[in-house]
Amino acid sequence: MLRLQKPKVGPLGRLPGTDIYRRTDVYLTAGEIPGVKIVRVDSPIYFANASYVKSRLYAWADLNNLITRWKETHKVDPTDNDSLKKEDFAYANNIAMDDDDEDEYPEGIVASLEPSVAQRRQSLLSSLSASLGTTRRNSVQAINMEDLSSQPRSYMSQGGLLKAEEEEEIPIKHLIIDCSEICFVDVTGVGFLKKTQSECAAIEVELLLACTNKPVRDMLALCGAVDYIQPHQYFVTLHDAVLYALKVQKQPNRYTASHKVNGLE
Repeated sequence: MLRLQKPKVGPLGRLPGTDIYRRTDVYLTAGEIPGVKIVRVDSPIYFANASYVKSRLYAWADLNNLITRWKETHKVDPTDNDSLKKEDFAYANNIAMDDDDEDEYPEGIVASLEPSVAQRRQSLLSSLSASLGTTRRNSVQAINMEDLSSQPRSYMSQGGLLKAEEEEEIPIKHLIIDCSEICFVDVTGVGFLKKTQSECAAIEVELLLACTNKPVRDMLALCGAVDYIQPHQYFVTLHDAVLYALKVQKQPNRYTASHKVNGLE
């Protein structure tokens, strides 16, 4: 249950010379696609984790900063009900860029165990630490997310693999969600995807869903998501979605069908 409520959500990049995509925070050779953000959610999306998934998704895709810049350049009429308001976005204090590799049992749960069970577990951990000559926390250096984000990243381009300082800054125009690990969504999960689509369309970022299974597509259709997410935004494979995004970015007019449907052209 803990892993479902705080699932792993991370960015993906393409391995050079392949159509394979892996976590960029794990595989340093995985190159990000200029103008495209790819994020994978490793769990179902339902009422208990939708808020957490959204906060991490927006953090990895840098959507909060994009929305902030959009609001700075667009004066919002407070009397206009259709205008974008602060509460419509994923502004959250708990962006949750914490380490996914948490202890199996949080401190509160350990304290609630029977004394004998807690003592046996503590004794086992102590003996294991003594045999290794160090504690678990000291043996594995914690990952600082700020340091990780400041490290030079690789980017994929037609010319090959580029370093971050060699690649000109390209604004994010596509957000691809890898849905291969999302086995189902409930009404709250559908609402999360619909709201994400609306917010992305407002800042001219096209949302694409890759590797969605039939139960997820059926639930989206049942809950009226077809009015938000159009059929052309679904892709069988992640690589197909990337190729589509790159093709669209080459076009002079980057307003796509999804923007037209949302009345933003």
